[in-house]
Amino acid sequence: MVQARITKLLNASLVELSKSKYASTIVMPAKKDIFGNWTKSHMCGDYCSKNKQTHLNKYAKPLLEEIFDALGQAKVFSTLNLKFSYC
Repeated sequence: MVQARITKLLNASLVELSKSKYASTIVMPAKKDIFGNWTKSHMCGDYCSKNKQTHLNKYAKPLLEEIFDALGQAKVFSTLNLKFSYC
């Protein structure tokens, strides 16, 4: 069943084979219909192993109170946007 679905998706160019370390496995859980009966299974990505490879943000976002305290009584605010060109 899985091989037939993968072949169909490959032939339609909707997926491609990958040997990447970020490729995920698939699972085939059963699905309920509108009446609550279990029907045929559907193909889903299993990203549990990929979630273990991700790194959490080590730096906490500053609290708004801390930002306002740092600004103090400032009257002028500015932002600087830079655009880099790699030509």
